[in-house]
Amino acid sequence: MRIRLIQASELDDGLIRQWRCIQGQNANLRSPYYCPEYTQVVDASLRAKGRLSRNCSSFAEVAIIESDTSHQIQGFFPFQRGPWGRILSVGGGLTDYQGIICSDDFAECRAAQLLSAIQGRYFAFNHLPLTGALFSSAVKIKHESPVLNTEGGYDSYLERLKNFQGTPKPGVHAEVRKRSNKIVRELGPLRFEKHEQSSKILQRLIQLKIAQWKIGAPPNTVTAFEIPWINHVIHSLLERNLSATDKGVFKCALSTLYAGDKLLAIQFSLRHEQTLHCWFPAYEPEFASYSGGTVLVKPLTEEFAADGIGLIDMGRGAATYKMRVCTGVVPLGEGACSSPAVLAKGVVAARVAVRSLRQRFLR
Repeated sequence: MRIRLIQASELDDGLIRQWRCIQGQNANLRSPYYCPEYTQVVDASLRAKGRLSRNCSSFAEVAIIESDTSHQIQGFFPFQRGPWGRILSVGGGLTDYQGIICSDDFAECRAAQLLSAIQGRYFAFNHLPLTGALFSSAVKIKHESPVLNTEGGYDSYLERLKNFQGTPKPGVHAEVRKRSNKIVRELGPLRFEKHEQSSKILQRLIQLKIAQWKIGAPPNTVTAFEIPWINHVIHSLLERNLSATDKGVFKCALSTLYAGDKLLAIQFSLRHEQTLHCWFPAYEPEFASYSGGTVLVKPLTEEFAADGIGLIDMGRGAATYKMRVCTGVVPLGEGACSSPAVLAKGVVAARVAVRSLRQRFLR
């Protein structure tokens, strides 16, 4: 097994074709985060703004895993470097699906071998699908990402929802209908926009998320969207949608729900072929009592199912509204691997301790 290292900016058309081929042959890699375009957007943003960050390198890299005998490419591992030999998933904490892009049965490369080849001391992850071939043995904490199977359209989704929830009539839809009627009576007719093109809407989403993340946080906390390269990633993704020359299947979706002319909720998602990943939801606090974020799920599901989306991923976490609309879950793992192994044990022990404290105080 050979591992060669390049900067993400050195990905050429041939490498991107091979990357897409591997991704397309493995159903576990259908997430937009596994697309080469996602790595390229993160890399471009790091180069533009990453020099202002102390927590990661100012560019992304890609480890290319090849067969010793045939020299055929068998996998890609996009990553960033952190301090003290730490290896980060490309996009760091932004990335909701992490790991290596490889075939489903790939098992020739050991994690320690990969770390040694890229001169890393340890790799910590928190969004690794448990089907991941390379790092799954290092998983110590398990999570779930609720998903909606929308293959065949909205009516087919509803049938699956009834079966998954074990009820002939999912109550969440009656609730959404009731809330929708109240919104129409008190605020005006509902309007769903599947693809907003306005940078003002994106900026409003960013403002709402920053305000939300600062609630209960220590003073002077810097949120994700206040980190320059991360802010740049989000704006770059919307700009890709506006580019007339970009005909690819990787793109973002900025969706909104209005009552009359009043903005109620926003959802920023990533799309790759038939998969939509809901990334950043936000709602206007002024209209919080109307549960606009929950109401938005119905038209979003209907519209994207009609547009050919077969899977909507709600993102990691068992929030009540997610569990009430999902038809299944994707199991995810959190853990770390290192060389020497003792480093990973320390990282995982710290994460387990933090999680235990959070659960104790949230009871």
